[in-house]
Amino acid sequence: MPGSDNAQSEGINGAADAVQKLFEQGVGEASIVAILRGLTPDATTSLALELVSIGVRHIEVTVQDEQGAQALRQTRSEWPDGPHMLGAGSIISVSLAQQAIDDGAQFLVSPGLSTEVVQTARNLGTPILAGVATPSEVQHAAALGLTAAKLFPAAQLGGPAYLRALSGPFPKMQFVPTGGVNFENAEAYLATGALAVGIGGELTQPSGLEALRRWIARPTR
Repeated sequence: MPGSDNAQSEGINGAADAVQKLFEQGVGEASIVAILRGLTPDATTSLALELVSIGVRHIEVTVQDEQGAQALRQTRSEWPDGPHMLGAGSIISVSLAQQAIDDGAQFLVSPGLSTEVVQTARNLGTPILAGVATPSEVQHAAALGLTAAKLFPAAQLGGPAYLRALSGPFPKMQFVPTGGVNFENAEAYLATGALAVGIGGELTQPSGLEALRRWIARPTR
């Protein structure tokens, strides 16, 4: 029945919006999404748990290959209770989205914008940060019901100046710049209005965790 189908669709969208809003609120409060890419499952799990102990609340494990998928599963099996969330990144297809959720991902991150991937995440009640790079993609993301997106690759697109320009026509869309973002330039993105920043490679460097500790301890904006 058409009326029944419409009511069911509205219910799914309403629940998805609530889950997404709560996720975005948490990301904004934490100001950082830590990205773990290309590490062994053991190294991923060890670093993820250390990041949680330092105070990171959102950790993304990229799953573009079987090693990444195994790293996600292993980390999820040792994941402690608490407000922190473990997500899966590099989600470029519906099958990857479904598999990541089955493997325990609590949120999804994609490098680009796919209608099917976004709808799958929303239908399954899983928050998502879909990647955007242009005004057209931001407009499409908004039409899909998203109010936050991953700005990627942020540095190559123009850094904080590009974020400022892109935000102007879309005041209701929040952005998480990722790609070329580090602890030296992260504050510039936040000062420009970013919801949070995504930082990855620096965390695997010898000085990365100490830089993270200093950044978390900085005076808040």
